[in-house]
Amino acid sequence: MNLTCPDCGFHAPLVAYTADEDGRRIAALVAQLPKGVGMPALAYINLFAPAKRKLTMARARKLMEELVPDIERGAIERKGRHWLAPASVWLQAFEYMQTPRASVTLPLKSHGYLYEVIVGIVERGEAVAENATELQRRNGQRQGATSAAAVLGDRLPQIDQDELRQKHARQLAATLISRIDEDRRRKLPVRDLAGYAQDYRETFGDAVVDAALREAQARLEAA
Repeated sequence: MNLTCPDCGFHAPLVAYTADEDGRRIAALVAQLPKGVGMPALAYINLFAPAKRKLTMARARKLMEELVPDIERGAIERKGRHWLAPASVWLQAFEYMQTPRASVTLPLKSHGYLYEVIVGIVERGEAVAENATELQRRNGQRQGATSAAAVLGDRLPQIDQDELRQKHARQLAATLISRIDEDRRRKLPVRDLAGYAQDYRETFGDAVVDAALREAQARLEAA
């Protein structure tokens, strides 16, 4: 299998990109990511490259190791709360970081800007969903769904409160399981599901968290 480097155009077999330990580790980390996220993540990492020099494999490895756990669990911690960030949100954030409107100062020094972008994307999504739900409540179930779609566009038609709760619960269930796996991998104390879930009650409320607990427990029992 041959690959072409999107930065320098170097064309070589995959083994050439994994000739040292750092390269092999980066390849393994990329393989862990959800489908379609790996290459945008690598393009983002290149924003850390010093002027007129290439980013070292060791530095790229460290940067990827900082990102992968949050991408895998589909959540970040920022501004004193947890934010659900599925793969689609990471893709939007990585793409935004490559656009002129991002106005980033290169080279990047940390992931702080990226995480602020993620928070902004999630906040906008929550606001759109809440507005759609409120319009639906005011105007009646079916009429409200149609009005919400007309006002807010076709991207989020007929969103209701139950659907939003269920979506958050499914994403949170995956986050709870990934946090257990992450703590085991890092050889940290592992809490039970309820212990991890407690971290999210203030943010998402009891209804979402309790549903996420049931979903996570069912997934673990089925595994």
